[in-house]
Amino acid sequence: MKVSFVASGPLHENPNLHFRRAVSQAMSDTADYGLGILKARTPVRTGRLQNSWFSKIESWNQFYFDNSAPYARFVEQKVLMASRSQPEIDRYLSRALDENIEREMN
Repeated sequence: MKVSFVASGPLHENPNLHFRRAVSQAMSDTADYGLGILKARTPVRTGRLQNSWFSKIESWNQFYFDNSAPYARFVEQKVLMASRSQPEIDRYLSRALDENIEREMN
């Protein structure tokens, strides 16, 4: 089960050094934050499902979460741990982008 996030838009087509660094840091921070949220919302019996979550930074403007447990998809259908987490992770990413861009541009 893979849940992807991609930063896109006109500013990403020709990024300068500061903007790229700001986005990269925001994506990394959000990946860490989101992983914690996903794990917290994952039901626990043995801990295998919760411990099977991981995040991967694919590029400066993209990361994803995945769960390697073979039954993750079925639990998601019942519990909606990733679906319920996505709006909160999106909000965090938005704030992180604002803060990092502001910091890099000043």
